[in-house]
Amino acid sequence: MLSPSGRRKKTQHQTRNGQQVVYNTVKTYLGKPDRKHQDWFDPNDQELQTEQKRPSLPDCVANQVH
Repeated sequence: MLSPSGRRKKTQHQTRNGQQVVYNTVKTYLGKPDRKHQDWFDPNDQELQTEQKRPSLPDCVANQVH
C-alpha cells in the first residue's frame, strides 16, 4: 500500500501523463502553435488603425471653441 506522499506522487505523474497525451493529440491534429501568446488585436486591422488615429473625447472637447 502506498503512503499518502506516494499516492500524491503517483497521481501527479498520472496527471502529467494525461496532459501530455492530450497535448500530443491536439498537436497531431491541429499542428504546433506558431507562438505561445497570441496578440489580442491584429496590428494590421484597417478599422483598428483608423480608430487609433481618431482623437479621444477629451481632445475633441479641449479643442472646441466656446
